[in-house]
Amino acid sequence: MNPSLMAQMHYGSFVYAVKAYLHGKLTLSDEEIKRLIEATWNSVSVRE
Repeated sequence: MNPSLMAQMHYGSFVYAVKAYLHGKLTLSDEEIKRLIEATWNSVSVRE
């Protein structure tokens, strides 16, 4: 997959979650924020 397209897909998911949080449509604990960041990173990082 095109790396730019893949990055946009995952970045969009992260931004959507943050916007929902800021608009009061989603509650996130510190642990959930940490997991969201980790999941976003893991979805685009290379694993062996």
